Amino acid sequence: MTTTPQPARILTAVTAGVATTAFYATPDVFASRAARVWAKAGIGAVLLASSAPDLQTARETWREERARAAEAAEEQDGPVGELGDLPDNHLEDPVVPVNPTEVWEGMNTRGKAVVAGITVGAVASSVALMVLGERWVFRRGEARAAAGKALPHTGPAIAYGVLAAGVALLPYPSDRASASAE
Repeated sequence: MTTTPQPARILTAVTAGVATTAFYATPDVFASRAARVWAKAGIGAVLLASSAPDLQTARETWREERARAAEAAEEQDGPVGELGDLPDNHLEDPVVPVNPTEVWEGMNTRGKAVVAGITVGAVASSVALMVLGERWVFRRGEARAAAGKALPHTGPAIAYGVLAAGVALLPYPSDRASASAE
């Protein structure tokens, strides 16, 4: 039931691991904060560029999965699951994809404000948590440096890089489905 990742995914995982390691090890290489910012911006650009083909593959995979689910829903005729004796327990209408633009235009002002507020809150929370995490990692490295450790940021950076590479190698849902069918 195991699947072997494609070479492109392996390359993406290696790139993610190396770039993540480099990102978190920059304080050991650059003493200047400005130099670290520029180095991290470049590393971020490399990560973004390397993940673009994988994002396209993921989008295509999810589209295929949604299409299969819609076809299965259309083919289903009669009772749903084990509840055949209950009234109105079958699909009468086909699954219709929702157009987000139509939903947004159909909302009143209060609904739009709620959606916008939740979105802004989620983005702000995400950024705040990311900044707190980055500061914690940096302070931890500085504490290791004060304790006399050589390359205090690089050791944990390697662990973060291995974790990033491992996450990049996680199988897509279609990979799991095809492995279980075999």
